[in-house]
Amino acid sequence: MKRTRLAFLLLLAALATPAAAQPAADGLGGVWGFSPVPSDRSTRGPVQEVTNLPPVTGQGALGICFAHVASTMLTAENCRKLKTDCTTIADAEVFSPLALASAWRRSERKPETPDASASPAPTEGLLVDEGGNAAMVLQVVAYDTGSSPSIECASRRIMTPDYTDETATDRELAMWNRTKAIFKQLHDEAKALDVDCTACVASFESSHAADVAFLTETFPAIGPKKGRSVSALAQPDYGQFLYRLAVPAQCARLSRQVQFESMHKVRVKFYPQPPASTDTAANKGKAAPATGNYRQAIEFIRTSLADQRPLALGQICLDKIPSANKCKNSHEVVIAGLKTTCDAKGRCAEAIKVVNSWGMGWQKANSDGWVDAKTLIDRTFYQAPILTWFVDGQ
Repeated sequence: MKRTRLAFLLLLAALATPAAAQPAADGLGGVWGFSPVPSDRSTRGPVQEVTNLPPVTGQGALGICFAHVASTMLTAENCRKLKTDCTTIADAEVFSPLALASAWRRSERKPETPDASASPAPTEGLLVDEGGNAAMVLQVVAYDTGSSPSIECASRRIMTPDYTDETATDRELAMWNRTKAIFKQLHDEAKALDVDCTACVASFESSHAADVAFLTETFPAIGPKKGRSVSALAQPDYGQFLYRLAVPAQCARLSRQVQFESMHKVRVKFYPQPPASTDTAANKGKAAPATGNYRQAIEFIRTSLADQRPLALGQICLDKIPSANKCKNSHEVVIAGLKTTCDAKGRCAEAIKVVNSWGMGWQKANSDGWVDAKTLIDRTFYQAPILTWFVDGQ
């Protein structure tokens, strides 16, 4: 990756904020901002909408909304390029959000061979605590790696196949909480263990039989093979531990990855454009704030949708009382539609269609994602970048 792009990624990393997990019930994690379009309003003028999108994915209890946004946008761009029907696309052609959640941490990656079977590089790790944003992920794939594992290879469904009832999110949250507790409890011991010592590994797994059984039964990526749970627990941090659990080693093979068909053929655009650091003595290393406004944001949305390309809307503060600087629950969604609605008195406002990583259930319960545009976009406080999208060109 070019140095300038790497520097830009680091700037975006500094802008990343903790992401809200899918709420298990109203009010948990903050769900303010998604105001439905009143039923007494009528549509005026044309409706802009990108309909050639992959099926909606759900993040469950993992706060990786940005990775689900990136998955939708990368997959949709492939469908646009190849002129294929995204609504019926096979899982082997959909980018895995779990794998993309680690993508921005890679500034370099060695090329894989078709039969590569090595474990993921040690810099792979899921961003479940630090947060992230789709802008970083899109740049890494479009400019650097050109591919990422498919959802067929790495998916929440593989780990939680029976989590489909109304308590699914609560059960999954409990699963992740136990997983994190196990890592905190056993990490130091596993790190000090000689994984080449068969007796040592056997003793460790016997001493912690219940925890090891939980990991191997819950996460097929490590399975029951001796020593794999120890190797995972010995990873440098929790994010890399999760990557070992969630993304099987075979996902590194090119045959298990999705190729980004527009690598080096598209640019990733932002609004507002994140500023470059100033070089004056007084402001060395500091970035001047970038500002935006609602009307400009709407025009960029309109332009991208006219090109049949969805956009990422990030930096959304879901707190009951939103704050630009102290937001506890940040979120990111895909914008796939725009229309104007008016009431009986002729008062009009824009509505946007969002694809939310809270899953198809949320989409169905919320008018397929149509919400008041200004209410949601204002919660970004127009901090760069709130909008990210693809355009043609190198």
